[in-house]
Amino acid sequence: MECQVCKEVQYKYTCPKCRVKYCSVPCFKSHSCIPAPPQEHPDNRDLGNQTKESIAPLDDEADLLSESTLQSLRCSEMKLILANPHLRNILRNIDSAKDPELKLETFYSEPIVKEFINTALLLVRSREEYEHL
Repeated sequence: MECQVCKEVQYKYTCPKCRVKYCSVPCFKSHSCIPAPPQEHPDNRDLGNQTKESIAPLDDEADLLSESTLQSLRCSEMKLILANPHLRNILRNIDSAKDPELKLETFYSEPIVKEFINTALLLVRSREEYEHL
């Protein structure tokens, strides 16, 4: 996708206030920043008479991680991998895709993605083994 300001090169950044895609500091400084409306998190929307569970039933509850397992992912190994700007860019790309699972498949061959997935799986499996002792 191209820079929404100069329309000459691919964008690298997104304005945190208005979400305009831009490629450089000059483009950032020259764009008119009109704050975008806040995006509502799915958990905060008005559910009416429905519960969260009735809106999006889980396919397989066995895939859910416990809170303690999720906490085990907050470690120096994960922080080090997530410090990689290329990986963060890939993760944003996957997260913003209409079909994240399909988008993830396109990045499986990236070495940093393999390292990220393998580290996460190793940490989760280690934690689950520890909890079963």
